[in-house]
Amino acid sequence: MIDLKLQIASLLFSLIFGIILEIMIKINYKFIKQSHKLIQIILTFLVIIINTLIYFIGLKYINEAYMHPYFILMIIVGCILEDFLAKKISNTFVKSKVKWYNDTRIGD
Repeated sequence: MIDLKLQIASLLFSLIFGIILEIMIKINYKFIKQSHKLIQIILTFLVIIINTLIYFIGLKYINEAYMHPYFILMIIVGCILEDFLAKKISNTFVKSKVKWYNDTRIGD
């Protein structure tokens, strides 16, 4: 059985890693969107392999690379959370920009 502090640290690491993984996947998609199909496959494969290695190195540092299914669940929650927060921040920024533009045009 894994210690409670190690479980909490591993869960937080998995959540943060899920957020970072989602950002890396979005960046990868933007770079390879218009590339040749073979380059897309190779670069996506490299991004996934590198991120997997980083995750297991982090787990090795935290808890001797003990893997539990709820760590994977936290990675998925992190990806979903990042997507939700990115949309929320984007919508807020766009709304404030439109409001500012409309406020400046009232005096015309």
